[in-house]
Amino acid sequence: MNSGEHPVIGMADVINSTGAFTMEIPVPRSRSTATIRVEMRDETKLLFVDEFSLSFHIHFYRLLKWLIAGPFVAAAMALLAFRADTDGLPA
Repeated sequence: MNSGEHPVIGMADVINSTGAFTMEIPVPRSRSTATIRVEMRDETKLLFVDEFSLSFHIHFYRLLKWLIAGPFVAAAMALLAFRADTDGLPA
């Protein structure tokens, strides 16, 4: 996939019926952005075009891990740092 600075992946499929359809496309092995372009032509040769940008984040789980664990770690450290010194249970 990583075959240059701006790799182009061309995929085409001809569908001759109505309905919703999906097409799987390969994703890059590194963090990058891409533009998906969908072209559709009907039986009267009228062309419909739509395109949208995607961002591929391969290692998002590293950030997610710290966003979830960070507040708990900070709270535990704050409790340990500011706890009151007690000699035991009150009598």
